Amino acid sequence: MLDTYSQWLKRPDDQRFLDIPSLYEAVKSRRQRSTQVDGSLEHLQFVTDHKNVFVRNQETEQEAELTNWSFGQAASLLKFPAKALRDLDHPQLACAVLQQKVFQQERQDMRFLQTAEEDGLQMRAINSCKYGRIWDEHIVRLIMEHMDLDTWKVPSASYASRNPTRASTLYASDRDVYVWLVDEANPIEVPGSNGKDTMFRGFKVSNSETGSGTFHGCEFTYRSSCDNRLLYGVTMGTEVKLRHTSGAPSRFKYEFIPKMKQAISADPRMYVDAVEAARLYEVGKSDKDAVKWLSSKAGFTATLSKRVLAKAEEEDEDNPRSLWGLINGATAMARDLKHQDSRVELETKASDLMKYAVAKV
Repeated sequence: MLDTYSQWLKRPDDQRFLDIPSLYEAVKSRRQRSTQVDGSLEHLQFVTDHKNVFVRNQETEQEAELTNWSFGQAASLLKFPAKALRDLDHPQLACAVLQQKVFQQERQDMRFLQTAEEDGLQMRAINSCKYGRIWDEHIVRLIMEHMDLDTWKVPSASYASRNPTRASTLYASDRDVYVWLVDEANPIEVPGSNGKDTMFRGFKVSNSETGSGTFHGCEFTYRSSCDNRLLYGVTMGTEVKLRHTSGAPSRFKYEFIPKMKQAISADPRMYVDAVEAARLYEVGKSDKDAVKWLSSKAGFTATLSKRVLAKAEEEDEDNPRSLWGLINGATAMARDLKHQDSRVELETKASDLMKYAVAKV
């Protein structure tokens, strides 16, 4: 069973898995314990046990504990900032505010995702009735059916700079799932600061059953010396994105499988050429020029751009003001973020900069 603790105040850590079968069993079990119930916001009653926040559905007479994610959804739907409620640090006050907003609410039909856990029922998501839920179980099963898991693996401890649990690239949280697999049998040698650097091509899949993000499949490269990830498909077009509209559950596999097969059969040479071009692409003659360029092209604040440059220097890049140096500085910063969705957001912005190198290949 997935480790989930439903605290309206604090988001739980992502849970890591060391292999695909373990992840599959976890999401399969969660799917079997989950039900979708249609109802109206006006029939919700917010209650507390003086620690956690629950909703009681007066239509079904069921009571479910809100997760960190669904608490935020409820607050948003009732047009009250979740942060302001959490700043109260008092569940009774939070419930009172939300209940008052319910009384002011016009009828709004919703679809509730509920999951049975050992300590009771959890309300994992509150979505519109048009929300097309793509189940994590279906995605992981497709990966097992269409990828050779003897070749495509979680990066092994021998290539990771951290312990196996920290280095695992399979994640599940209260709101999403991430799968990162690399072609470990076919390493790619690219130019490095000390001669050669080893990278692996990979494929990433992410999904949210709860509405926190789109379904996304994308090619990426994994740099073994530092655990950095570059979402190469963002630049090369080998990615698929699907919003969870009503037709998404029946459509996703027909769009996902061709992209996945395209990515896993890609020519490794294109990575080498792109890295060489990125190493030769100098974005500025001074640190000031590099910060200005990064702020302009990546949309980073000046403060974040300075931190990226400093991180590139810390990572011992031979030329931190090169495009490759800055990309690795940003992905190194992303590596240390606590949750996968936050890490991927920064990795995506950094990876998008590769388009300047690809244009020169």
